[in-house]
Amino acid sequence: MGPFFECPIDMLKRVRIIATDIDGTITDKYGYIPEEIVSVFKVLSRKGFVLVLITGRAAGICESLITYMDGISYVISENGAILHTENGIEFLVDTNPLLLIEEYEALYSVIKDRGFDVYFTRDTPFRIMDIAIDKRTTPREILDEVELIAT
Repeated sequence: MGPFFECPIDMLKRVRIIATDIDGTITDKYGYIPEEIVSVFKVLSRKGFVLVLITGRAAGICESLITYMDGISYVISENGAILHTENGIEFLVDTNPLLLIEEYEALYSVIKDRGFDVYFTRDTPFRIMDIAIDKRTTPREILDEVELIAT
């Protein structure tokens, strides 16, 4: 299939689901979804389109998108690990998230015990299926070691 704007009109008329990435695709330079986009989503939803937002963002942040953004049918968060619907969340991977949280807390303790001054990114308390370390402020040697510990 070619670019969307080259798609024949008769094919476009059959489109009922619109899925899009969030960050860098529909967000402004500050990471916010502009009101114009929100308005378009409302109109598309009223016209019967199913709207799906896809992101690597943390589950806690995405919960508000499905709750407060009119017209959004689904949000897929945490890099494909969690599906948000108006009825709650569904894990798209076969794992026990509570065990993962314990593993991540243990990983954090190991890193801190080695004397590294490492901070997980701001949204870590809401992450369920993955962790993130701020690569801008963490030395390469620590990142390499964390990768070895985590795998």
